[in-house]
Amino acid sequence: MDYPEYITAIQTIAQEYMPNETFLTSDKANELADRLLQLDLLNPNEGKKGHHQTVLVYRENRQWIPVTIHWSTNEQGRIHYVRIHTNKYINEYGEQ
Repeated sequence: MDYPEYITAIQTIAQEYMPNETFLTSDKANELADRLLQLDLLNPNEGKKGHHQTVLVYRENRQWIPVTIHWSTNEQGRIHYVRIHTNKYINEYGEQ
């Protein structure tokens, strides 16, 4: 797996919690973060340690609203911190 495939895997998991581009509720964000923190997927890019980010969108009142997922990986490439934010909340999980 290369780095773009790694990002795609994270996005695919996130999309399971916001099917059909629906709003990611705070409760669903909690579930998503819990899953990401337990994930056995390792960052394959040795040169890109630390912080990562991806953005998904959902529709609300005919507008596209971003859902930003930030995460940090440790030296082994495992996710140890997740921050998810939308226009309605910012949730943080794990250890920075």
